[in-house]
Amino acid sequence: MASQLLKAAEVAEILGLHSRTPYDLARDGLLPVVRLSRRAVRFRREDVEQFIRDHLVTASRAAQGLPDHVEDKDVLGRVAGMVGGTP
Repeated sequence: MASQLLKAAEVAEILGLHSRTPYDLARDGLLPVVRLSRRAVRFRREDVEQFIRDHLVTASRAAQGLPDHVEDKDVLGRVAGMVGGTP
């Protein structure tokens, strides 16, 4: 089954972030893109879901003393329900 491709605005809405942020995450190598043309990129839904899983800080991580590299825990908490299922 083919992965669903999302526009940057859709990714930003899922993450609850500014519309420019998906491009910044892609530029920094944190979120893979599918390049459709020289200017057009899309984001695979499964990559967005993996990004959320990778950056989700849980109580067990904090208890283990692992670094907290997520700047906006509330954002990831709001979308955590979509991980592992269809939003």
